[in-house]
Order: sequence, then C-alpha cells, then structure tokens
Amino acid sequence: RFLFFQGASMSSPVALLPAEAVAAPDDDDENTARGPQVTNSVVVASTRTWRLRELNYVDGKGVERQCEMLEANVQDPAGDAISVTVCAVRRTRTGPREFLLVRRFHPPLGGFSIDLPEGVVGDSRSVADAAVKILRDTSGYTGKVMLAGSPPLCIAPAVSALSTQTVLVEVDPRAPGNSNPRPVSDEVETIWVPLDQLQRELDSQVSGGCAVSHAVWSFSVGLHIGHVEARRSRGLPGALLCLALSVVVLGRVIAKAASER
Repeated sequence: RFLFFQGASMSSPVALLPAEAVAAPDDDDENTARGPQVTNSVVVASTRTWRLRELNYVDGKGVERQCEMLEANVQDPAGDAISVTVCAVRRTRTGPREFLLVRRFHPPLGGFSIDLPEGVVGDSRSVADAAVKILRDTSGYTGKVMLAGSPPLCIAPAVSALSTQTVLVEVDPRAPGNSNPRPVSDEVETIWVPLDQLQRELDSQVSGGCAVSHAVWSFSVGLHIGHVEARRSRGLPGALLCLALSVVVLGRVIAKAASER
C-alpha cells in the first residue's frame, strides 16, 4: 500500500511507504489489455485544507492495488489548475537579465526554501492576470506577460492530482509604477539573480542550509545545457573553417609537388 503525507507546501511530500498488492493477480487478460486504471475512490479523512482519498486501481499486469492520495479542498469548478507559478525576468541596462527567486519558510520542511513566486487564481481572474498580481504582491513590480498559460502541469503526480500553470513575465524597471517597488507580502524574501549566476546562487543557498525547489534547479540545469550548446554551435563554424583551410593548403601543397615532378 502506498501512503503519502504532504504538508502546507503543495510540492513537498515528506513520507512514502512501499506498495503491497492487495489481491493476487487473476488470469484476466481483459484487465491487462485495458492497462492501468482507477476502479474506485473514497474520501477517508478531511481537514480544512486537505482531503485524504483512498484509491483502488488495477496496475498494468492486472493486479488490484490500493494507494492513498491528498487533494485540496478548494477545487476549480472548471477543472483547470488553480495554482499559478511565475517565471519573472527583469531587464537590466548592462549585463544579463535577472531572474526572480523567493525565499520563504515552509513548516513541512522545518526551514526555508528557494522557489518561484506562486499563488492561486482568484475569482473571475485569468491565469495571466493572476500572474501579474502574484508578481506585484511578491516583488512590488508590475510586469508584462510574455508567455501566458502553460497547460496544467502536475506538481507531484505520485502524491496528488494538484497542478499549476506557469506564466513568463518580463519586468522593465523603467516602466511607470516600477520606480519604487513595494512588495505587498512580507512573508517572502525576494532575490533577483543574474541569469549567468543562478547556479552559483543556488549552491550558496544550499550551503547555507536552504532547500531548493526542483523547478528552480531544473531551470538552472536547462540554462547550463543551453550555454553548453551555444558554445558548441559557436565553435562549429570555426572548426569547419579550419578544416576548409587545411584542405585548401593541403591541395596546394599536393599541386605544387606534382608540378615539380
């Protein structure tokens, strides 16, 4: 049986127990052909914030199993993601652009974590509008949505069906209203980091005992891969040019040697 626990942070499962089959497999080719599927779902406990639900399901081999999952008591009637994650990039006059990180205390971790600004979609507000409000409340800046509304992205699919939508927002410090940014929320610390120093900042935070969100770390890894590929792309034309010159020189040497015979 699976048993999952998750605290106030929607992306921080803190315990996981191994699975046990609750029924021996049948020689039922029909169940196997249909593939894994949930067969029953029952709420077994509820709090103000969470519901604990017990699921019966059939795995890919037709074995009946059980697991428990958590779900938020607040659900979007439309079935869409109710959580919004903001990727904010700030322009600078010189140097690389800066990326916004937030540092906050999470009780399930018993300490601080580095994450992206996040919040929920309020009543009668689009995902893009919610992202702009979350950015303003967190950092005091207003921004322009550059890439709005990813599809709902699963946060911890082994734990729950909770999802979030990611929005890319660009901040121009010279824009009206950004001359004297004042965050509305005092529960988080904002950190603007040059994109080329992001991994160094994350390493420093980890050394100081701070946890780092998998989303932030994955973003940093993606930046590193992009830089490596860019260097390789820049090096390729130079290598081809050297090869071409070598071929030309070799051809001339051969031609000269042949003419001297």
